[in-house]
Amino acid sequence: MLREFVPGQVWLAEIPFSRLGFDIGARMTVIPLPDGSLFIHSPVALTPDLRRDVDALGPVRHLVAPSGMHYLHLAEWAEAYPDAQPYVAAGLRDKVKLPRRPELLSDAAPGAWADVIEQVAVQGNALYDEVDFFHRPSRTLVLTDLCFNVREDSSWSTRAWAAGLGVLGMLSSSRSFVVTIRDRPAARRTIERILAWDFDGVVIAHGDPVREDAKAQFRRAYAWLLR
Repeated sequence: MLREFVPGQVWLAEIPFSRLGFDIGARMTVIPLPDGSLFIHSPVALTPDLRRDVDALGPVRHLVAPSGMHYLHLAEWAEAYPDAQPYVAAGLRDKVKLPRRPELLSDAAPGAWADVIEQVAVQGNALYDEVDFFHRPSRTLVLTDLCFNVREDSSWSTRAWAAGLGVLGMLSSSRSFVVTIRDRPAARRTIERILAWDFDGVVIAHGDPVREDAKAQFRRAYAWLLR
C-alpha cells in the first residue's frame, strides 16, 4: 500500500475516490520524524495491509487532518493508534468527533515537527481552509487541494470535470480557488510564503505528484494571483 516518494524520507498511500463522476483518487503522506515517530498527513482508510506497512516504518504519533474536507478517516486512525495526537485545521474544530482532544493547526509548527517541517495556513479564501507543509530534509511540499494534476488518460467524465476546473494534464490551481477568493492580498501572501520555501517535489491529495521542478510549476499555477 505504501510507496516511496523520496527514498527513506517520504511515503505515499493512494486509494480510489470519486465524487459526481470525478475520479481523482485520494492520497496520504507519511513522513518519519527525527525521533522515529510518524507524521501522517490526510489519513485514508486504514486497511490491514496499509496498517502493516505503516507499522513497519515506526510508531504513529501525529495524525494530521489538514483541511475541512480531509478528515473522514481521522477518527478511525485515532482509535487504532491511541498514543497518536490528532491535529486538525481550524474549520474542523467542532466538526469531527475524536476519542481525544485535537490540537488546532496554524501558521506555527508544533514542537513535535518544527525542526524539520514548516507550515502555513491558507488565508483569504472562503473555501480553501487548508494548512500546507514543507518537509525541509526532502525538499517536499505537501499540499491538500491548493493544486491538482489530473491525468489526461482519466475517464471521460473526469477529464471533462478537470478541464472545466483548469486542472487537467499539469499542476494547476483550480478555478474554484479563483471564484472563492475573499481577500486577494492575503491569498497572495500565502502563495508567496510557500514560494519562499526551497522545495523540488510536491505531493497533492488528488492527481499526480511532481518529483522535480515543482517550484517552477507551482509558480506557474499561481501566476495569475502573483501578478
